Amino acid sequence: SATVHLPSSPFLTPRAAHSRGGFVAYRVAHASRVVANLRDEGVFVDARDDVLRLGPAPYLTDDELDRGSALVAAVIART
Repeated sequence: SATVHLPSSPFLTPRAAHSRGGFVAYRVAHASRVVANLRDEGVFVDARDDVLRLGPAPYLTDDELDRGSALVAAVIART
């Protein structure tokens, strides 16, 4: 599994396992534009206001998660 570095926007998901659910939340400017750009790349996420929400499903492979994570970082950086 690859390490992906996202731009320095607030990561909102609690770090403690007992405090988080099934989504990873990340505050990002223009989140709805990021969602649209990711869908063009085949990565399906959603946004609530300026919060990008990723739901890594259990049926995704490690390679799919790595590809999706890398695309999230790339799209955020260019949006």
